[in-house]
This record gives sequence, C-alpha cells and structure tokens, in this order.
Amino acid sequence: MHRSFHSRLILSLTLVAAYAIGLSASALADHELLGPNETRQLGLEEVWRRNLSVPAGRQSIVDQKMIVHQTQSHVFVEIVEKSGEPKPAESKPVAEGENAAPEIDEEVVVYARFQVDSDLSRRGAIDQKEAERLANNEIRRMKRRGIDAELRNRTIPTIRFYTLSDDGTVECRDAESGDLIWLQRVGSNMRGYGGLGVDEEFVSVVNGGELIKLDVKNGQVFGATSLEYVPLQGVVHCNGFALVPSIGDRIAGYGLVDPTIDPFAEIVAGSALAMPTHAADSNKVGWGTSQGFVYVMEMEGEPNVQFRLNTDGIVSGALAAAPGERFFFGSESGQIYGIKATREGEVLWSRPTGEPIYESPIFFNEKVFIRRPTAI
Repeated sequence: MHRSFHSRLILSLTLVAAYAIGLSASALADHELLGPNETRQLGLEEVWRRNLSVPAGRQSIVDQKMIVHQTQSHVFVEIVEKSGEPKPAESKPVAEGENAAPEIDEEVVVYARFQVDSDLSRRGAIDQKEAERLANNEIRRMKRRGIDAELRNRTIPTIRFYTLSDDGTVECRDAESGDLIWLQRVGSNMRGYGGLGVDEEFVSVVNGGELIKLDVKNGQVFGATSLEYVPLQGVVHCNGFALVPSIGDRIAGYGLVDPTIDPFAEIVAGSALAMPTHAADSNKVGWGTSQGFVYVMEMEGEPNVQFRLNTDGIVSGALAAAPGERFFFGSESGQIYGIKATREGEVLWSRPTGEPIYESPIFFNEKVFIRRPTAI
C-alpha cells in the first residue's frame, strides 16, 4: 500500500520506460500496449480494468485526458509503522500566510488506510472523527500483537480519467480505482467532436461550431457557446479561458468563468499543428505552427503573445511543459529545443539528433524523452 500512486498512473511513461530498457519497438508498435511480459520486466501491475462507455471500441475514442485536480482531494487516516527518533528536517522557506506542509515519508510501511468521505449522505460514509476512532482501535489491537504503529493524516489530490467518444459520450472515472464518477452525452455526432478541455472547474467539448461546457464534478451541462471561427482541433483551458485553434492562423479564446467576456483571437504565422500546451506552473501556453515558429502566449491579465521562436524545421508535435516555465520540443529537421518562457524567450539549449522528430516529447524527473523513427 505504500507504493507511490504516481508510479501507477503516469501511463505514457510506460512506453518510454519500455524503450529505455531495450524492449522490442516493433512488438510495442504491433500491439500498441505493453503485454504481460513487458509489464513484469518493468515492475508494473494492472491497477484496474473497465469497459469504457464507447460505442465501437477504441476507434470511437476522440480524446482522453488524465488530470490531477489539486483543488479536489482525498483525505486518508493511515496507520503506519512507528518511526524512531525524528530526523532533523531541512527547513524550507514558506510564503507569508501559508502553513508549512508536513513532510510525508513515502518509504514508511502503511498497515491500513481509512478514507474520509466528503459526501456523508452516502451509505457507509465516515467522517474524520470516525476514521481516526477506527484507526486508533486498530492501533491498540496491533500493539497487543507486538506491532508498534502510529496514526497520520494524508491528503492526496484527486486524479480523474476523462474520455470523449465520437457519439458525444463524455465519461469521468476515478483514475486510481476505475470507478465511474459521471457520464454525460453532449452535442450531435453529425457535427463531429474536436477534443476535451479540462481544468479545476469545467470540462469543455468542441462540437462542430459550438463549445459545450460541463461541470467537472458531476458532468452537468452548463450550456453551449457559438464559436466565432471554425475550429481546427480541440480545446485547452488556461486561466479561465478556453483556447481553440481556428482557421485563418488564429488562436481563439472564449471565457469559461465569465461567459460575458468578449472572445479574442490572436493571429499568428501559420496554423497550429498540435494542441497548445499549458505550462505546468504558470498561465502560459505554447504551440508550434506550420510556418516553422513556436509561440508562447501569456494568459495573465489581457491575453497576448509573449514571444515567438523561429525553429530549425517545423514542430509538428505538442510541446512538453515542465516546472519553471519551461517547454521542450523537437522539430522535423531533427533539432531538440529547451526554452524558458521569459518575456523575450530564452533558449536553454538546442541539440541536433540527425533524424526528424514528429512526436511530442515526455518530460519526467528532469529528463526529456523524445521518440524518433529509429530510437528514443
């Protein structure tokens, strides 16, 4: 139980790890999923398996997203192995008005865990006081068996898995258990679907010339907004706006929190080849265009293009975002870039690979993985 939940949920890294240890690339390409032998070599385990609400299998899936919701969380009361003398922790600066977050030992043995329910009307739900009472009873029983244990509280962000299918079905699942949270049917399949946008409050779906907005917590439909320009792809959320790549080399923005805000459109050099990427820790988005530029847009205050970078070759894959306002990407001429989204745009480094790069990179643990035609 004490394994980190992150390692079980970053599904895209499974493919990266497979290439890193030398598994057959052709085998992975044939099956598109890791088989039992490959997963065992990686030390992975199947967490859950569910049938998704799609009409005709995986070819019906338009878009899928796994989102860590920082403002929604699970609270657990855990029974853990009793620690010895506390080690002096290195103090970290804490901003004024904030409380220092307790340090969580990821290596400690967890004997039991009681989840505090947010919805106490549900049958069998328990509150914080009841969870601690149950935990203390269990600790007393364990002590009689000679096991020293203690209680701790832990808050873990909620992780949700969203799927949009080509018949307009949007479903939300708990990414840790696979349980269905909500299911909603939206729009018309005659108009086609462009993709999903998700943030802490809303889910949005591009359906023909409309942007449909739903409540992220229960799937309730709030309504549809007519798009000013014909959309090219899906939608990405940033700082209360839904950004939609549109015809005429435009990135159009529509208000999510305040629908009375007038839509805006930024015209750039070339059409977006992939969906803009939201920076991990700021209100900035970045994308590549068909004219060989990478743009970064600032969404704080009045949205505006912060800078553009003339790249060596077209960047056809989505940019990878990293903490520190950084973006990483590769071009079709085989050049890899790392940039920092400052006002002028700082190129951190650039490296040639000798092969064209079409895929979006993956950033993990201060490493950048980019898939090439013959290697990674």
